[in-house]
Amino acid sequence: MSQNGSILPDEVVSSPRRWVAVSNDMIMARLDWNIMMHRILMVLISQIDSKNDDSFRIQRVPVRRIRDMAQVSQKSIHEEAAEATARLVREPIEFWSMDKKDYEGYPIFSMCKYKSREGMIEAKFNEDARSYLLQLREHFTQYRLRQAIPLSTPYAIRTYEIAKMIERPGERRSRQIPVGRFRKMFSLEDKYGRHSDMRRRVIDPSVEQVNEKTDVNVRCEDVRDGQTPIALQWTVESKGPDQDTEDEGKLRHTPGSLEKSEHEAWFEDLSPEDQTEILKEARRRARNSGYTEDRPRSFSAGVMQMISRIYREQNE
Repeated sequence: MSQNGSILPDEVVSSPRRWVAVSNDMIMARLDWNIMMHRILMVLISQIDSKNDDSFRIQRVPVRRIRDMAQVSQKSIHEEAAEATARLVREPIEFWSMDKKDYEGYPIFSMCKYKSREGMIEAKFNEDARSYLLQLREHFTQYRLRQAIPLSTPYAIRTYEIAKMIERPGERRSRQIPVGRFRKMFSLEDKYGRHSDMRRRVIDPSVEQVNEKTDVNVRCEDVRDGQTPIALQWTVESKGPDQDTEDEGKLRHTPGSLEKSEHEAWFEDLSPEDQTEILKEARRRARNSGYTEDRPRSFSAGVMQMISRIYREQNE
């Protein structure tokens, strides 16, 4: 802002739109953030016109607005905002690279700070984030800000985002996420080593909260190879017709962004007997490729890789 308090041309201070719209790659990214960081990010994204804007501007949002939308009354919210903005400008979001078969990332903000005297967050998105937030035409997800921001844990917010990515109103939709990929997305590689602990501490409470407080019903079931969970099967249904009549900022839903991978759809359509045979062969190939069952998560990823390879062989 200028010295007399007026807003400079490259700044924006506005009420958030009703909608958050992001690339699906961002939903599937790897990050380890606290709840305040997620809430700040959602509010700032909601101030972008993700369909029409072609550049980022400096944004300003009062922290009390985030507090009110999240329906919280913590006395420590100013300290939390200061800590969260410092982390947001420093800690990366890691996106999956198909070429490198691994995650690579960068901080999503080029500038993010909390001005305590004004109670104001000031931020600007990193230009490298353009493809994930601007000019979105396909392979993106949108959801209502008011549905997500009151959720009380980062895991619940991300579970809701996954559900909205899968959802198509009026239809029951499902998608599998390999267990190893899910752990990386949620930064759980070194937490909750037993799958049952991850379900009890992360998945089940998040699903319960999303089902109770949002506009979707979610079910998450284990897909197993014998006794080993190899994937999570997410099934999503809308709770009812859209009651929100204000369309400002709303983008058109893109069915192509909701589709499963070809080998996942192929495997699910097989008979139980054929699935058993494919799993048996995939396990054999995984062992021959150096994956060992004494490292269950790595072995499960190898099995999923071999299922994809078998699919390509049978459909060339």
